[in-house]
Amino acid sequence: MAANPKHNHYYFPPNNPVELYPNLNNPLLAQLPVREAISAAINRTQLSVKGETGYESVASPNGLVLPPQKSWLDPKLPAADKTFTQSDAKAVKLLTAAGFKKDKNGIFAKNGKELSFNLLVVAGWSDWDEDALLIKQDLQKIGINVNVQQEQYSAYYNQIDPGAGQKPTYDLAISWTNVGPTPYTLYYDMLDSNGSFNIEGYKNATVDAALSDFSKTTNVTQQKNDIYKIEKIAAEQLPVIPLLNGALWYEYNDAQFTGWSTQSNLWIDPSPYNYQSAAIVMDHLKPIG
Repeated sequence: MAANPKHNHYYFPPNNPVELYPNLNNPLLAQLPVREAISAAINRTQLSVKGETGYESVASPNGLVLPPQKSWLDPKLPAADKTFTQSDAKAVKLLTAAGFKKDKNGIFAKNGKELSFNLLVVAGWSDWDEDALLIKQDLQKIGINVNVQQEQYSAYYNQIDPGAGQKPTYDLAISWTNVGPTPYTLYYDMLDSNGSFNIEGYKNATVDAALSDFSKTTNVTQQKNDIYKIEKIAAEQLPVIPLLNGALWYEYNDAQFTGWSTQSNLWIDPSPYNYQSAAIVMDHLKPIG
């Protein structure tokens, strides 16, 4: 980096939702009240402040990346489907109403099965590792036991996405969401029955139909109506549990070259994990002088 700090730049805008994925093949996590209670107990503000050092904002229940995708947000969506409210009392009430009672270990259980889960995360991804520990603390307060399971990336990925014909073996996992120019990519990959990152195993005929309808038209009004249907389902059924708006991590130095993707002209996703970007950005750079 150049000695003159005026040439050092960074930009960390919201880019993709970071989700808590429940394995819906687990009969306990397949129950909506359990997912609702987990969501209600998580203090996302603490995840943002402590886990992400304030660089990532709290996610929306509907799964949209806001504000970048605000033009796709249903104006009639209820307030509860747009903003999370943390409440231990609500979480306990949900579990109690669903027939769960605390056992001798202080853990909610039903039919002899405790709400006790492994939470999978990549070892060394320090922000997510901290987020996982915070979630563990939040859930233990209400009577859900969590064991944070840190794995090297290959072992982590083999558990969440083991390949065709094989079911994921995790209980809960923190992971990313794929995004594109519209919410279609996000919702299709994550929620469509045939989505490429439907690691939770969600199936919903209404969601599949809305995504299929979206793909068959270029009419933006119709596409928005399709997305509106999914927003409500995502927020109220919680097939995945949104945590944070994952940042696009980007920094550069313009002392020697021009042509960078900038905050005012973000012409490409230049984040380091977008492996195609580096070559494309390099092709646009021009030496100064």
